[in-house]
Amino acid sequence: MNVPSIIRKQLLTLLAVGAFVLAPAATLAQVPEQSTGELLDGIIAVVGDHVVTRSELVQALAFPAALLKAKTAAGLPQAEVEKEFAQLQSETRDNLVDNQLILLSARAEGMSVAEEVRHRMDKLREGFQNDRARLETFLEGQGFGSAEEYERQMEEELLRQRLVFGRVRPRAEISDEDLDKAFAERYAGKSVGGSPCGGAAVRHHELEQLHFAVATAVSVSEVMTAFEGAYRCVLGLRAGKMTLADAPGVCRAGEVAPVAGSLGEIDETMSFDPAFQQAFDALVTQPAGSYSDPFIIKDGIRILRVVSSRLGCVDDDEQVKDLKDRVRARIEDEKFEKVLKWFLQELRGQFRVELKKL
Repeated sequence: MNVPSIIRKQLLTLLAVGAFVLAPAATLAQVPEQSTGELLDGIIAVVGDHVVTRSELVQALAFPAALLKAKTAAGLPQAEVEKEFAQLQSETRDNLVDNQLILLSARAEGMSVAEEVRHRMDKLREGFQNDRARLETFLEGQGFGSAEEYERQMEEELLRQRLVFGRVRPRAEISDEDLDKAFAERYAGKSVGGSPCGGAAVRHHELEQLHFAVATAVSVSEVMTAFEGAYRCVLGLRAGKMTLADAPGVCRAGEVAPVAGSLGEIDETMSFDPAFQQAFDALVTQPAGSYSDPFIIKDGIRILRVVSSRLGCVDDDEQVKDLKDRVRARIEDEKFEKVLKWFLQELRGQFRVELKKL
């Protein structure tokens, strides 16, 4: 079962990856490099006996705020900047609260991951030949203040995962009967090209892409420069100032010129890298010719364009069976997200949660 997007949002804490300090939305385009102690130390939520501070919010927002700053520099209208920033703040604060709720619940149940943490730390130290100075330097480069901080965050993350996958995942599993019902509702009993489809009517989308290759070893500032160029490019594409075929000769992402190409047809049941999946799912709800926002994946930055869509009939029994297997994972992920939301609501009823003004 793939880990759905909500788990990544709820369980992963984004680390500070650049010198970005958040300011009110109206001044995001001129985010200062320093801020006041009062701003950083302010309390934004109380969960049980734990306070969630503004500095935690700043740290968790570092990467998405850097992306938004790049979009602002590329020409995103200020009204959209303010709207996106306000949404980012609210969603991230909620995620920090939910992280604490899950942690409180795990500890209330007496869960322990001490042995696993010890084993992982031993393996990490062995990888650095037990040279603490080298290990500390490496961890500082990853955004951790010390090995102790890394160990504490790992322990908290493992506790969250154990609780969520132990308490939520079993409730998200679907039976064969559930699968048959959901599959029939989504894909059966439809007509394709004026003729009844006796199998599964599946939507296919022809996609093109613009790919900005970015090396994995580049700095965060170089990634942001590339993202700014890619976002400036998509604004020009959406405004009709160029076509996808023109883009390689017009657009730049830092020192990188993009490559345009076809991805062929992709059907709606396929699953991809999470960032690609999110962009694909949002894009295919838009009219043909629409462009996705740029998104970052391991081999660079991509922009997708949906060329056309069609409904096709899959009536071969083996192909329908393969489709069902793919759809099962998608439906379980969807149910997992719903069950997790219910679970988090239950926790909010068990533990004190007080939200402060952002």
